[in-house]
Amino acid sequence: MKVAPTLNLPYRMEPTMTKIIKLAVIASEDIMVIGQVSTMVSEQNYSVIIVKSAIKSILKILEEKIDMLILDLDFSQNNVIDLINIIKRMRPKLPIIVLCEDFSSENIRKFAEARIFYCAIKPIQIEEMEKVLEAVMQFNQKQKNNGSLVKENF
Repeated sequence: MKVAPTLNLPYRMEPTMTKIIKLAVIASEDIMVIGQVSTMVSEQNYSVIIVKSAIKSILKILEEKIDMLILDLDFSQNNVIDLINIIKRMRPKLPIIVLCEDFSSENIRKFAEARIFYCAIKPIQIEEMEKVLEAVMQFNQKQKNNGSLVKENF
């Protein structure tokens, strides 16, 4: 019988290039999502921290200066949007990418209100995610050039 691989979380994955430019947190329990997304993110020269839940991502935001948050969300939990709103209050300019299976009009409205950077429908499309990651890098660079990330609370 084959056993699914386990991953001790939180887990930190270093980028494939030698110079670390940015730090990303991926909150997911799905091994397939973690593998696919962490590889793409590290290839974009991000150091990656993987945690099991959105709540644990809040702790990482408090502990480290992260540049991107990727949340693999389960909308059966009622507090998902509340957690995103807490994160946005802590780090209003932090790009948050949401991965979800339920893309209803109600969720679209909630994401817009919470100022989500991008919402991707699972299964993840590689080309789409690469474009989103590039947009996040450009957004962060623009924020850095404007000096608006300097005094943000983290």
